[in-house]
Amino acid sequence: MAEEIILAGGSSGLVAALFTHGIGLPHLVDAGDPRLIDDVARPVLAGEAIISLAVTEPDGGSDVAGIRTRAEREGDVYVVTGSKMYITSVTRADFFTTAVRTCGPGAGGISLPVIDRYLPGVEVNTFNLGSFEGDGEENQNQRSAWWWP
Repeated sequence: MAEEIILAGGSSGLVAALFTHGIGLPHLVDAGDPRLIDDVARPVLAGEAIISLAVTEPDGGSDVAGIRTRAEREGDVYVVTGSKMYITSVTRADFFTTAVRTCGPGAGGISLPVIDRYLPGVEVNTFNLGSFEGDGEENQNQRSAWWWP
C-alpha cells in the first residue's frame, strides 16, 4: 500500500505518518507478551491507538549504542529518565516503543519498553526548526520532543 501512495504522488512523510505502527509495533509483537498484544497491539492494528518508535536523543542523534535514556527497576515498575526527539507521529501517539539503557554499555545494554504517553511525567512538546527554502510559512518544519523529568 505504501508504494501505491508514493506512485500516486503521495510523499514519504505521508506514508510515515499513516504507517508509524510499521516501525513502532514489530518489536512489541516479536516479544510476544500477551498483555502488550491485547493492550497495545490490538488497539493499534484496529486504528484505535497510535504507536511510535523513540530512539533519537538530543545529544546523541540515532547512535543507538550510545543511548543515555535509562530505565531502572524500582519494585514492580521501571522508572525511565531521559529524553528523545524527532519521533514520527509523537504528537499523535498513544504509546512509544522506546530505546532505553537497562544495563551495561553498548548495544547489548539496550531494551525496548513500551511507554504509555498518558503516564504521569511523560511530556510531549513541539518546537520549530525553521522552514526549508521556498516553503511558505504554513509549511514550516515542525518537530517534536518528549521526555521524563
